[in-house]
Amino acid sequence: MSQAVAQGTPVRVVLFGFNERNESMMRQLFAGARWRDCLLVESEPADFAIVELDTPNPSKTWELFRHAFPHTLALVLSIREQAKNNALFLQKPMNMEKLRQSIDEIKDFLAKKAPEPSFNTPVPKQDVEKLTAQGAANKMASEADNQLFGDVNEIDLKDKSARKTRVYNPNNYFLGELKKAVIQANNTGKSLQITGSLYGKALPGAIRIIPQLGCVEVGLKDIMLRAMSIVRLDSEQIKLTTKELNEPLPQATTEFTKALLWKVALWTARGRLTSNIDFDQKVSLKNWPNITCYMEIPYALQLTAALVAAPHTPVELCEKLGIPQRFVFSYLSAINANQLLSFDTFTGKSSAMNTKRPLRRFLSKVLERLTVDAAS
Repeated sequence: MSQAVAQGTPVRVVLFGFNERNESMMRQLFAGARWRDCLLVESEPADFAIVELDTPNPSKTWELFRHAFPHTLALVLSIREQAKNNALFLQKPMNMEKLRQSIDEIKDFLAKKAPEPSFNTPVPKQDVEKLTAQGAANKMASEADNQLFGDVNEIDLKDKSARKTRVYNPNNYFLGELKKAVIQANNTGKSLQITGSLYGKALPGAIRIIPQLGCVEVGLKDIMLRAMSIVRLDSEQIKLTTKELNEPLPQATTEFTKALLWKVALWTARGRLTSNIDFDQKVSLKNWPNITCYMEIPYALQLTAALVAAPHTPVELCEKLGIPQRFVFSYLSAINANQLLSFDTFTGKSSAMNTKRPLRRFLSKVLERLTVDAAS
């Protein structure tokens, strides 16, 4: 038993195996007043761990956990029953009461347990660096995402010249034409087809917008859509044509229109802020958007929770939440592409008064969403 537990100070808890989305949910949960007796840590020493085993390879997840935390007591979360050494099992679906009860049981166990010098034996430094909970949970924010989310180098947000390097106008790209076509289709109620050419060659497929269903048929692979998204319209390297089309596209996949707009906005933004959002303009979300079926963005849930709770400027989201600029800007660009963002004109008291209730509603739904959202 650690000295911290014996003295009644917060127990140190490590999260392991969670994907970016679910770890953000858990962190928001443990930031609440009811969980002040728990302190989230990234590595040893830890009093116990919460381990997500609904992963693509549960056995491998457990092996990695035990390699990084060989003696740490675990609270295992899974839909299927899991029998693991030195672990307590909590079956999904779970709720806040079940989690609270399990943690209280662990605290009681730790308080009664005799000290074991090996319980918090440090893992060799090289292993901790490779296998910390942060490393397991933040795979999305890795080198592979640099191409999608732009320059990893931060700019001085007070420097107006530097800000210009992190702004783009969606109307100069395929994104702008796609948005216009979606608006036209919604206004007329008629299906529209987008075809064209890229670098002088006809596109190998088309996009058909079906406003009655809120869906699109896409006859182009993502790699082609991504190439289309980064080429400026004024470069003359991409040409697009829009016309009415009632017949289904052959060999096309169907997806939500908002999901297509979301990922095209991400590919276009590449870590930049859309030009109609000012760095110092407060923005917010009136409702919780259904973004779980869209392409993932690191820290999306943390940003969503903050904007549902209270208005923030892009600068505040970067500085107060400590989230890298490229993820903040990409997220805001994607949210804005679907017209989900509200531009706030009030500040001060009214903003502060509205902070608690939406956040409380969010926290009450966190565990509910965790059971539905399978780890990736």
